[in-house]
Amino acid sequence: MNSSFLKKWMEKANRSLFFFIALLFHLVLFLMVATLIIFQPPPQEKEPFQQTFVPPASLPPPPPQTSPQTVAVSPAAVPMTPTAITTTSAAASFSVPMPSLDTTVDPNMTQNMVKAIPPSANALQSRMAAIRTTVTSWRSADNIRNAGGDVHNLVAKFPVYLAQYADGDWNCNNYFQDDQLLSGCLPNLVKQITEWSHKDLQGATIKSIAVDSPDLISAPPPYIFFTGHRDFHLTDDEVANLRKYLQNGGAIWGDSAFSGDGSRFDVAFHREMKRVLPDPDIVFEDLPPTHEIFTKSWFPIDKIPLGMNYRADPVQIMNLDGKLAVIYTPDDYSDMMTMALLPGRDEDSAAVNGWDFYSSLHPLYTPGGFTWSEKTFYRNYQPGPCMSVFKLSMNILAYLLIRFDSELQLAP
Repeated sequence: MNSSFLKKWMEKANRSLFFFIALLFHLVLFLMVATLIIFQPPPQEKEPFQQTFVPPASLPPPPPQTSPQTVAVSPAAVPMTPTAITTTSAAASFSVPMPSLDTTVDPNMTQNMVKAIPPSANALQSRMAAIRTTVTSWRSADNIRNAGGDVHNLVAKFPVYLAQYADGDWNCNNYFQDDQLLSGCLPNLVKQITEWSHKDLQGATIKSIAVDSPDLISAPPPYIFFTGHRDFHLTDDEVANLRKYLQNGGAIWGDSAFSGDGSRFDVAFHREMKRVLPDPDIVFEDLPPTHEIFTKSWFPIDKIPLGMNYRADPVQIMNLDGKLAVIYTPDDYSDMMTMALLPGRDEDSAAVNGWDFYSSLHPLYTPGGFTWSEKTFYRNYQPGPCMSVFKLSMNILAYLLIRFDSELQLAP
C-alpha cells in the first residue's frame, strides 16, 4: 500500500516538474529584482549642531584642588555666629581681567591733560594797557568815562593816515603836491565828519605813512586807510608793524578802487591781511545788518550804500579778541568820496547843487559817471549816492573811536 501511494505521488511530481521549475525561476528572479538599487537617495545634510559639535572622547581631568591651610582654633575662641554657606566651583580654563575701580587720579596724567588744552586765544585784557595809551592819544580819559558809549558824545582829535605800502598804486583817489596830501577821498571825508559832528571830531593831520614806520606805533591813528587797484605784497617788516599796530588798538580800513569782489586788489587785500592776522580762527566775515555801525551810530543805515557801478557787496570785517580790527569795503567807496560836497547841503539839495571844484581838475567827470584813464567808465558817481557813502564812512570812524569804551571804563 505504501509503495503504491509513493508511486502515485511520484507520477504526480513528474507531471508537475514544469510547474516547480517555473516556480523556482520566478523566485530567483524576485530575489534579484528586490535587492537591486535603482535610485540613489540624496545625501542628508547634518544639522548645524551635528556639524560643529563633536563631543570629546573623554572629559579632561579637573585641575588639582589645593586644600586651604587650616589653623587650629580653640572652640571657646570661636563665636557662635550663623555659618555662611558658600559654594565653590572648579577654576575655569580662562579668566577675564576686571577693570580697576581705583579712583585715585595720577597727578602726572592731570598735568599732561592740562598742557594738551590750548590757552584761550582772547588776550584783550593783557592788551588793555597799550590800548588805553592808544585811545587816550586822541580822546581824553574824561570823554571815555562820560561818553557812555554813545557816538554822539564823542570828542576826539585824531590823525588820518593813508597807507603807503610796498607796491601797488596806494596813492590813488588822493592827490598830492610836494608830498603833501591836498585833496581826495580822505580830506573830503575829514571835512564832512568835522561839519556833521559840529567840530567834535577833527582830523589833526592828514598824510600818507609807510606802514613799516615806527610813527604808526608812536602816534597811532584810529585807522589806517588802504586802497588801490593792483595786486600788492607786504614786506615782512610791514606785516609785523601792522600786527603790532592792531594789537595796540588800531584798525585797518581797506577799500578796493575797483568795485566788486575778485579784483586784483580785492584778492591781494584778503591774502595780506591773513598774513597780518594769521590765526586760523580769525577770518573775514560779512558785517551783519544789526551791527552798531548800522544801527547805533550817527546815521541809521538799513542797506549797504551803492558803490561804483551800482555794486552793493557786503562790508567785511576781521575781529581780534572779539573787537573789530580790519574792515573792508569792496565797492570803491574811495572814488565816491572824491566828490567834495558843498557845505551845508543835505541829500536832496546835493542831488542838484552838490558838484564842487573837481570839474576844473577833472574835466572827464560828467553827471552820472566819469571815465578813468579815458578807457574805463564808472557809473553811479552822483551826489546822492556819494552822500550815502560819506554817512556810512562817518559811522565806521565813529565806531572805531568808541569800540573799546566798555573795557576802558572798567579798567583801573
